[in-house]
Amino acid sequence: SPFEVQVVRIERLGDVVVVMSKAALSQMTRDIFIANMTSSFSFALLILILIRFLTSRMSRPLNQLSASMASAGAGVSNVRAVLSGPKDIVDMAHAFNSMMAALEDRIAAVSHAELRIRHLAYNDPLTELPNRMQFMELLNKAIDRARDKGQTFAVLFLDLNRFKNVNDTLGHDVGDRLLIAAGLRIRHS
Repeated sequence: SPFEVQVVRIERLGDVVVVMSKAALSQMTRDIFIANMTSSFSFALLILILIRFLTSRMSRPLNQLSASMASAGAGVSNVRAVLSGPKDIVDMAHAFNSMMAALEDRIAAVSHAELRIRHLAYNDPLTELPNRMQFMELLNKAIDRARDKGQTFAVLFLDLNRFKNVNDTLGHDVGDRLLIAAGLRIRHS
């Protein structure tokens, strides 16, 4: 019956003696040592890989900021740092981006000023036509080019007759407007 408890009686059949040779015992000790060393080295390697992964992940924002700074130091334009990572690194990246924007604005302003200075140095401010300095530079280049090629060239001289009378009778404002109008006609010709 499944509901009746049967008492199991233990019977002794005999004694078993396990005898192990010295070679077998040494082999077993060696196998246990190798297994322990393998598992220890595997665990240590796993820990090292995990530490390497975590440190590279934690230092990535700082490395990106450093790379952006190195690019800017090498002269690359429009460099911006990635805003990621801990708050202090994000603050540094934001400050770097602000500094780069201000630097680019200043470079653009200096470039614009240099162009304006060059224009003022070589052009008449009223008519915007080339001035005497630019004329002499262009004339010297034309002379050199003609000499090198064995060619000739001509220079056309224009004069506004009685221009002093316009200034004296109608005033300098009218004289300036006359010069501007003459300059536009010359430029469009």
